[in-house]
Amino acid sequence: MLESGRRAATAKYHPDQQMASENRYNESPKNNKSLGVVRLLRCQIENLMKLLNSILTRLTNNRRFATALLILSLSALASCASSPSQVVWLDVRTDAEYAEDHIEGSAHIPHEEIAMRIADLGLEKDAEINVYCRTGKRAGIALAALQELGYTNAKNVGGIGDARELRD
Repeated sequence: MLESGRRAATAKYHPDQQMASENRYNESPKNNKSLGVVRLLRCQIENLMKLLNSILTRLTNNRRFATALLILSLSALASCASSPSQVVWLDVRTDAEYAEDHIEGSAHIPHEEIAMRIADLGLEKDAEINVYCRTGKRAGIALAALQELGYTNAKNVGGIGDARELRD
């Protein structure tokens, strides 16, 4: 039994094995890069967990104890992965500027209205928020307002061109 466990622990996991469970991900070209990273991370995590189980089994000589430790490790890992941090891109230019050109998927609140409308987005105070405008000046004003409201993970990424570069 121990030998078969060792063989299972050393078997390599391949990202393609998870294709069926990834149907919930958007397969658009924009997300292909993210999907590849997710697959790679899943592969690495699976291999690490198999290795950890093998090591724990050898160290403890008790398969049940090793399995319990593995389950605890997986639980900790799952709690980290269950709520992936989503970056919010916040355009603080005027309505007219936003109508003329904007980054797809970004939230829009003019910088003068940040204090009144940021709660409408329903963000946690530690949500990652990338704030941008045309040049970065109004984004700095909006950032100061966000920090005053208690948002701890917001940053000024500059102008819309800078934001586009960072997003890609």
